[in-house]
Amino acid sequence: MSVAGVSGSTAATTAKSTTATGLDKDDFLKLLVTQLQYQNPLDPMDPTEMMTQMTQLTQVEKLNNISDTLDAMYASSSKVDQIGWLSVVGKKACVGSSTLSKGDQVVITPSGNYDKVTLTLKGADGNTKEVSFNAGDSLTYTYDGDSTVTASVSATYAGRATSCSLKVYNTIAGVELGDTSTAVVLANGYAYSTNQITGIRD
Repeated sequence: MSVAGVSGSTAATTAKSTTATGLDKDDFLKLLVTQLQYQNPLDPMDPTEMMTQMTQLTQVEKLNNISDTLDAMYASSSKVDQIGWLSVVGKKACVGSSTLSKGDQVVITPSGNYDKVTLTLKGADGNTKEVSFNAGDSLTYTYDGDSTVTASVSATYAGRATSCSLKVYNTIAGVELGDTSTAVVLANGYAYSTNQITGIRD
């Protein structure tokens, strides 16, 4: 007697190929049940072949579970990282800016020997203020003015100009937590992504 429908070998091939292309466990089970329903009673499925397919199903399910677990771990880790940024509120961040507001700090770094360093603070009105540092002085300056100024620095050694750099650390007033990103809000009102921060000070 012949039985019309899907033969054992054809269904097995179909199950294997469709699973490989991304079908989930429910689709896999439907194919397996269909295969059993239409198999030839005179030529039933080889038990070994059936066990192979069940093993494949188990492997697919394990991979799906691992993928789901990794996704959950990644999401959880991202949230923990975001929440961790809340602890920097009140500290100072370097974002590559040269603008100072009240309470912000400047850290000056000469490239070599120096006799004198001059920090120049320029306001929006064009007025300037100079702060001088001699060799051996602390090269960290905290701005206490009420208006916003732009900072620049110069240095001399033995009467000649020498290179010098500065970093401005702006006070962090808050943190914005997005779905996929985090930003710090400075006291001057500007917001910067956390990947723009190059340093943090107390």
